[in-house]
Amino acid sequence: MTTCKSCIVLMSFLVLLSGAPLDEDMTRKIQTEAQAKQYLSQFGYLNPLEKNQGFEMTFEDPTTTALKQFQSFFGLNPTGNLDTKTLDHMNKPRCGRSDDQRSVQNSEYSNYKLADSRWSSNELTFTISKYSKKLDKRQTDLVMRRAFDVWSSVTPLTFIHQEFDPQRPVAIEIRFETGYHSINDDPPFDGRSGVLAHAIPPKDGGSFVHFDDSEPWSIDSSYYGDNGIKLFQVAAHEFGHAIGLLHSHLESALMWPNYNPIFNLDTDDIEAIQALYGTRSSKKTGYYNYAPNYNNAPDYNNAPDYNNAPDYNNAPDYNNAPDYNNAPDYNNAPDCNYSPDYNNAPDYNNALDYNNAPDSNYSPD
Repeated sequence: MTTCKSCIVLMSFLVLLSGAPLDEDMTRKIQTEAQAKQYLSQFGYLNPLEKNQGFEMTFEDPTTTALKQFQSFFGLNPTGNLDTKTLDHMNKPRCGRSDDQRSVQNSEYSNYKLADSRWSSNELTFTISKYSKKLDKRQTDLVMRRAFDVWSSVTPLTFIHQEFDPQRPVAIEIRFETGYHSINDDPPFDGRSGVLAHAIPPKDGGSFVHFDDSEPWSIDSSYYGDNGIKLFQVAAHEFGHAIGLLHSHLESALMWPNYNPIFNLDTDDIEAIQALYGTRSSKKTGYYNYAPNYNNAPDYNNAPDYNNAPDYNNAPDYNNAPDYNNAPDYNNAPDCNYSPDYNNAPDYNNALDYNNAPDSNYSPD
C-alpha cells in the first residue's frame, strides 16, 4: 500500500499548529470517534479530502463503511459501530504501514498481499544508520541479523551488513527514531504503544525501516520474556515490508498488522515471499512449513563482553620454548637422604701428641 501523503501532511500540520511537542513517554489511547476516524484514515480505511477552516477532517467514504472494512480485516463482526471490541483492536500495538485496502489479494485461497515492487538482486545490503539509545549496539546487530535470517532461510535472498557510510548507498537503511523524523514523508511516531515501527517496500534509491525508540524494546526472544516489545518479532515483520510484502489477513502470520510477542513464520508468509523470490535452492521445491524456532533462542542480554577480551597478538612465542624432552632424568639421581653416622667417628681428643715426638732428623753416629 502507498501511504496517503495528504493524510500525513494534514495530521502533521495540525499537531505543528497546536505547538504541542510529541511526548515519547506518552501512551496512545483511542477513545473518541474523532480519534477512531484518524486511525482509520492513517491505516487506509478512510481517504481524507480537505480540511476546512476549523481544520476538521472530512472523508470521502462514510465512516460506517470504513469501520466495517476494519472489522472484517481483523475478524470482528462487521457492524459498522465503534464498539468495545473495535476500540480494543485499535489500541493494540501495531505496524505503522496501512492495511492496504486498495490492493488485491494474491488469490482467493491466500491471505497475503504483495507490493507492486520487488528487488531485482538476491544480494541486499543493509545498514543501521542510527542505533537505539536504550540498546547495546552489538546486541542490536545480532537481533537484526537473526530477523533477516527469517527470510533468507526460505528464499535465495542474502543480506549483507554494511557499516554506515553516507557515501555508500544500501538497499535497506535502519534507524531508531522518536516523534517527528520526516525523512520520507513518514508520519511521526506516537510515543509508547500505538505504532511500533514502519517500513516501505523496495524502490529506487533504497528502502527504509524505522523503529520507535520510545518503545520499551527487549532483545529477549524467549517465550516467557519480560514485558517489553520484542525487537526481533517487530524487525522480522518490518523486513518483510522492505522486501515486498504487505499485511496479511491471517492472524497467525508474521505479516499480521498487530504485534504478537510469540514468533511464528506461517505458511502464508512463506508462500508470499516465495511468490516474489522463489525457493531457497534448486534442490528444494515447494513451500515450507518449517522455520527456525526463535522463541528458544539464546538470551543475548548475558552474552560475554568481547570488547575486554585479552590481546592475543602479544602472547608469548611458544615455538622457541626449551625442549623438555631431553631434560635430565632425576628419577635415578643419588639418594641425597644418606648422611654419615657421626656418632661412631674417631675420638680425636686422645690422638698422639706429635709435638714431643723424637727428632726424626737424628741418626746414630
